[in-house]
Amino acid sequence: MQTALPLLAIFTTLLLGCAPQTPAAQAGEPAPDARQIQSTDWAGVYAGTVPAPNGGTAIETVLQIHPDTTYTLVTRPAGSPVEPQRFSGRFAWQPDGKGLKLLDIDSTDRPIYYAVGDGLLRQQDLVTVSIEGRSTNNYDLQKDSLGLAGQRWELSELDGTPLPRAKQNPYLTFFLTDQRVQGHAGCNSLSGNYRVESGELAFPPLVTTKMACPQLEVEKKFLEALHATTNHEVKDGQLILKDGSGKVRAVFKGQ
Repeated sequence: MQTALPLLAIFTTLLLGCAPQTPAAQAGEPAPDARQIQSTDWAGVYAGTVPAPNGGTAIETVLQIHPDTTYTLVTRPAGSPVEPQRFSGRFAWQPDGKGLKLLDIDSTDRPIYYAVGDGLLRQQDLVTVSIEGRSTNNYDLQKDSLGLAGQRWELSELDGTPLPRAKQNPYLTFFLTDQRVQGHAGCNSLSGNYRVESGELAFPPLVTTKMACPQLEVEKKFLEALHATTNHEVKDGQLILKDGSGKVRAVFKGQ
């Protein structure tokens, strides 16, 4: 049986390598003053699994909105092994500055309106009306507040020592929808869950493959650094992992 990869696992690949299904994106309308006053931190990656408009299989959704008012939308039926659909284009702010509308996309049976909240986008129905009732929260796309999703993090420094570029450097990729991480430790692949407590990042024991390689020192130290991580920082395109004493254990560059 073919297993479906989490949608964010292929989000970066789609952004970099797939031909868009919509015209090339151009800047949309600037945010109204009301939107700028309410929040200046709306740009980012949002993800969730929302009910289908026709009552069918729920839809895994990743929506990235950019400061220049362009967007990238990736969707797929939840749990499906099929290739996701990718759309890109412009979006326009609603006059009150509290919501946005996706442009350059067929809206016949696809929601294109989203209310903007604190750390979330809430999908609305086909005619920009809020979906009310007990299921309202099921339409929320949560923002990647940690700054981890949407790219691959390649290890550049380990325990204070710069890591030379190699054919296969260790890397991590984070999946916002189910708080999973997967990557490569240098010799073996790794996967598992990450944990966020009070805004800080930690890694419970991760699962690795059992391949034998001539040099495993880097891999061993890398896994030890992940296990020791208690907090992190994303700055200037780098992901920095620190242990409980504040020591920098690993530095990654976003790819």
